[in-house]
Amino acid sequence: VAALKDMQAKGQLGCFCLTEKLAGVNSGLVVNTTCTWDEEKQMFLLDCPDEGAQKNWISQGLSADLAVVVANLIIKGQRKGPHGFIMQLRQNGELVPGVTAQDMGDKTIGNDLDNAQIGFSKVWLPKDSLLDKYAGLEAGGYVQRQQGITNMDMIGQRLYTGRHVIAMSTLVFARTLYKSAREYADKKMCWSPQGGMPLSSVPQLAALYLETDKANGCSFFGVFRVWVLRFRVFR
Repeated sequence: VAALKDMQAKGQLGCFCLTEKLAGVNSGLVVNTTCTWDEEKQMFLLDCPDEGAQKNWISQGLSADLAVVVANLIIKGQRKGPHGFIMQLRQNGELVPGVTAQDMGDKTIGNDLDNAQIGFSKVWLPKDSLLDKYAGLEAGGYVQRQQGITNMDMIGQRLYTGRHVIAMSTLVFARTLYKSAREYADKKMCWSPQGGMPLSSVPQLAALYLETDKANGCSFFGVFRVWVLRFRVFR
């Protein structure tokens, strides 16, 4: 907490380096970046073994001063799973030795956002860089303080919650979009020989709306099912 307040006072920015280039949507489940404990030096060696292990989609990665890097902790040749390490990414505006950062490239949307690809090549980190509230080093050995739950499960709980929020937000957005489209179709009048008729009464739309109404009272899941079956959204 004190370190965060110090960052804020200095006006520094941070970034969270979790997702790797080859991990895809399996952020936190696929972590090939390593951080190896060196007993003699009493330091950690952070390294990306290949380009696929480099961090990707990192917000503020091109401007952040500090970073929390998720890497596979290795102690005495044994992998202990993903752990968080805090490190200085830049000093006086320049990347520290062994760190590379570049724009991740064109995206479908949001190309104005700072999303970086960050690599680490044999970067030494001090012992206290390991975020060890739930697991850490004691007397040269690994200690898991929360038994029965992996370190990544503990630090990732907020991430899991966030994933659910994003998914639910998508459902709410789709439902709202469908509602707006239907209200417009109900109000939009079209010419016909018998006089004005709402757009929603056009046979194709009327059939779609009728089927949707039957599918769980206009819930998103009903709408989604109807649209997938009707238009073969996914092929």
